[in-house]
Amino acid sequence: MRLFVSIDFPESIRENVHSWVPEQKGWKKVSVYQLHLTLVFLGDSSEREEEEINKKLSEIEFTPFDLTIEGLGAFPTESSPRIIWAGVRENDQLMNLQEKVSDRLKDHIKSKHTDSYIPHITLARKKSRKGINHIEKKNIQENGGELTVQVKSFQLKQSILKPQGSEHKILHKYF
Repeated sequence: MRLFVSIDFPESIRENVHSWVPEQKGWKKVSVYQLHLTLVFLGDSSEREEEEINKKLSEIEFTPFDLTIEGLGAFPTESSPRIIWAGVRENDQLMNLQEKVSDRLKDHIKSKHTDSYIPHITLARKKSRKGINHIEKKNIQENGGELTVQVKSFQLKQSILKPQGSEHKILHKYF
């Protein structure tokens, strides 16, 4: 099973952020129900590993904190975007939580990506070359806002790959 650890948001926040990027030819928007902030992507894990991961995450002391979602950006660059995202302002509580999760689960992380953590919420993925400049110029520079939300928990989730896109299932919640 493909696992990751994330922070989820209330529906009103997801709907607001989802509206920051309109439907565009050549792009596939992430479903409003799938919007989340990934703390750590673990990759393929066995059921036994999932039990170990759950135990380790359960031991993390968690205190609710505020998080600010702001603006839009792109990976790898705004001039050649493949992913459009909403930014998440770094703060000590978020970065400490991400570091704790990453440290506790370092033996379970299968991803080869060792880049530093950039908090973001993926909103759309490029499906073809059509519309790239329109997304980049019109939407990255003009749209996006600023929202503050209280983070009350984080989750261990499973990503189930399906022909129509991935489906996320919450396995465990941590408060």
